[in-house]
Amino acid sequence: MKTEKKEQDIDERKRLYYHFDGKEWYYKWEEKLEISDMVHTKIHNESEEIRQHIKDGEVSPLAYYIHKYFSSNTSILSGGTAGINLLSSYTGIAKKNIKKHLIPEYFYKLDEDTLKKYAEAFDISMEELINYE
Repeated sequence: MKTEKKEQDIDERKRLYYHFDGKEWYYKWEEKLEISDMVHTKIHNESEEIRQHIKDGEVSPLAYYIHKYFSSNTSILSGGTAGINLLSSYTGIAKKNIKKHLIPEYFYKLDEDTLKKYAEAFDISMEELINYE
């Protein structure tokens, strides 16, 4: 009986969703813990697009992790800066430097301290960050 009650409580909980449009945060309570298929599809498509750009040598793995951990409605590939702003606040690395580190040529020349800051922000190892995929 108690197990059934707990499962029912989980289904009835509300979840807070948030969205940053580049200027302001918006909050919305949803009745269920479901995320629409459309949102999942969009995030998946953006992730796949970023993966392809990494394979093509157009962006560094940093782009993928920014998208994965700090994604908003605007993809980093289309000029979204919310993730860069958050990463800058977490790491103390200037936004202009983060943008520069999105370029593979600069990313792969980063010193160990900078890579460590990024890895800690994403809660991954430096090896995972460097050897993306």
